Amino acid sequence: MKRIMKLSSFLVLVALIMTGCPAPIYNVEKSKITKSTESMDSIYKSIETAAESLTWQIKRTGKNEAIAILYIRVHEAKVKITFNEKEYSITYIGGQNLSYKPSEGTIHENYNKWVQKLESSIDEHLKKDSEIMSK
Repeated sequence: MKRIMKLSSFLVLVALIMTGCPAPIYNVEKSKITKSTESMDSIYKSIETAAESLTWQIKRTGKNEAIAILYIRVHEAKVKITFNEKEYSITYIGGQNLSYKPSEGTIHENYNKWVQKLESSIDEHLKKDSEIMSK
């Protein structure tokens, strides 16, 4: 009987680890773009290149907006990226298998890691592209 209890406890622990811990959802709010001399098209191109480098699929949906989707194993994350000459934002708009709980504002912790990597990549590409344009 003890053996069955230990095995059951172990399986519950493994299941909790594999499902990911819920975390407060991470959105990027008005992240600054350091160079304001870039055109909207060049800003979008930097965002597109950054997203695609991390295997996000991205499509421009308006002058100042794009939708990006990331597929990883059984997970799907969908975000809206809005931008202008001075700042950009990344907002969760949907997904699958992310344990999203809108009432609690929580989501699978890996989602936040993916968005933070996307944010870093966008910042890096915007900076690099601005340096190239200023030469």
